[in-house]
Amino acid sequence: MDPKRYGVENSELTLGPRSGSNALKQKLSHMKIAFDGISFPKIFKNFKKLADARKRIEDADIVLAADDKKKVPAHYTLMSYHPLSTMETYRSIVKVGVGKKSVLQEGEGNGQIDAGVNAIKMTVPYNFEVDEKGFSVVSMGKGSAAQGSAEIILRHKGWCVRGRGTDNDVVTSALKATIDGCNRLHYINTYFCKK
Repeated sequence: MDPKRYGVENSELTLGPRSGSNALKQKLSHMKIAFDGISFPKIFKNFKKLADARKRIEDADIVLAADDKKKVPAHYTLMSYHPLSTMETYRSIVKVGVGKKSVLQEGEGNGQIDAGVNAIKMTVPYNFEVDEKGFSVVSMGKGSAAQGSAEIILRHKGWCVRGRGTDNDVVTSALKATIDGCNRLHYINTYFCKK
């Protein structure tokens, strides 16, 4: 079966808690992460722990398992977000912590989330694309005090990461998810630069 025949550019192997060692070996090889008979059992054990906790595994999780780490470090943080709207455009100003510095950036888009994501995009060195089918915001609770939980899939140079964020404000939860995705891209980039 050719995925392109059905409108799918490429097929991706989805990994999760029930994935076996052969699937992980295939993914590690695809990502060009070296392993051998001695290192693989530890990587597989780390992978299973991450898969049980996250349910959906993506590229940064595979790197975490191979790097024997539990969590992606926060290189970027969302410090603040301010919407600026006119009748014709949506604009946002975001303040992003980058290491020990902070950057203030204005973005424009077709809505407040898009404007904020575009501002973040101008702040980080990754020209990522947002996966059109990989964005969701759901309510965690009832009433006006409910938290918004956002997930966003970012793609950059063949990497695919899933950022997550929560906040009382829906737009802020989406921007936190974007920052989480950027941290995951940064972690992957850092891992391969030190190899």
